Amino acid sequence: MLNHKQQILLILTLSFFSAFISSCAQQEEWKTKESSPFLSPAIIMSSLSGTPSTAGDNATFTVNLQTPPGEDMVVALSSNDTTLGTVSPDNLTFSKDNYTTTQTVTVTGQCDNQSGGGTYSLTASAAQYYSSDNQSISATNKESAAFKVSSISGNISEAGDNATFTAHLCMAPTASVSFSVTSSDTTEGTVSSSTLSYSSDNWSTAQTVTVYGVDDTLSDDNQAFSVTLGSVTSSDANYAGKNPEDVSVTNIDNETASITVSALSDNTTEAGDNATFTVVLDNQPTSGVSIAISISDTTEATISPSSLTFSNSNYSSAQTVTVYGVDDFYDDDNVSYTISVDPSSSITSYNTMTSSTLTGYTIDNDTAAISVGAKSRNTSEFVTTATINVTLSTIPTANVSIVVTDNDSSEVSVSPTTLTITSSTWNTTNQVTLTGQDDNLSDGNITYRVSFATATSTDTKYNGMASSPAYIDVVNVDDGND
Repeated sequence: MLNHKQQILLILTLSFFSAFISSCAQQEEWKTKESSPFLSPAIIMSSLSGTPSTAGDNATFTVNLQTPPGEDMVVALSSNDTTLGTVSPDNLTFSKDNYTTTQTVTVTGQCDNQSGGGTYSLTASAAQYYSSDNQSISATNKESAAFKVSSISGNISEAGDNATFTAHLCMAPTASVSFSVTSSDTTEGTVSSSTLSYSSDNWSTAQTVTVYGVDDTLSDDNQAFSVTLGSVTSSDANYAGKNPEDVSVTNIDNETASITVSALSDNTTEAGDNATFTVVLDNQPTSGVSIAISISDTTEATISPSSLTFSNSNYSSAQTVTVYGVDDFYDDDNVSYTISVDPSSSITSYNTMTSSTLTGYTIDNDTAAISVGAKSRNTSEFVTTATINVTLSTIPTANVSIVVTDNDSSEVSVSPTTLTITSSTWNTTNQVTLTGQDDNLSDGNITYRVSFATATSTDTKYNGMASSPAYIDVVNVDDGND
């Protein structure tokens, strides 16, 4: 049996234990600052593995969490002096599932302008949590004989635009350091300095090199080249023989790839009249340029040659293309056609050019007509026959039908009574046969008429056209026995 004092002590002990258990339960999951103002995250940050250097050498450290977060937790990573060192990535995300898994951060030393390499802090923090548990470690760059060469400030151009880059050392030398500066292609760009030199006094001072664009008369597209930084000459063994990185530069071309196509000299005709035009390059190319010539309707006109070739030596000499009219035997009026001129080359600017076009006309020399030929002979009551041939002067686009009649069926029989002429028989034999009839009368020789009606066709040139002549008179000779 507990006395009163012991009972009070037991109650206090149990209350403290309950509070402790509750606190431990709360520690199982960290909350954000807003949801739990009593707790702060526990970020575990390892020490640095490796040594960053002014030459850009890397080191690493790892980050993980001590207990699981109640929601995804983003840990921000930073350097307090990015001129000395940078971190990558700049943030990590942890969840309930991966909070114990270490994630690696890379620290890259930077070429600075101070002796001793420089010391800086690397921090892991969670912005949405209390900052009391943010972790930091210290990093110190190892000095190394290296170079800081900037990228080119921009493109240069043949129109006169220049650009610059800078260079300095990453560690103080014990003796003079120098290296050459040259252009890999002086037809595209030149440099303001042929040599850069550094001493223990100016090693950290960036020296500027200007790159000048060179104008040429070539249509050669934008040209890439390098500013070459040579091997170091120095009695400082740390620098001697080292080679700074070259600088990439682009010279923007100011010659526009273009061609001149003359107008057609004249129209072409179906009677044999031809036309010409010329093609010439406006600027000298650095490689061959081919010109493909095509025409939209070869039933109206053809071209020769169908391709032209220009080099950097004959680019300014105009080359001639001849256009020949084609006789098609259709009454199709004057017909237009389009000539396309398409350049191609290993020079990109010629491949992207819009085609040049010319419009020409072939003058028609065909007129639709229906010709009725002469009779082959007269007919007779001895049942002899005669023929009449009908032709078209042009190829019809559809069948042409002509009704054939006579004015005296007692003297003649006509076949066929409807003559149909097609695009394959337009100028061949389309015969009407006349057969004399015996009427058993002693009536002497009788003249009859064979008539050809106006044509019908979906070819508008022939529909409604009259034959020429519209009729033929024929004599049926009497047999004299009636």
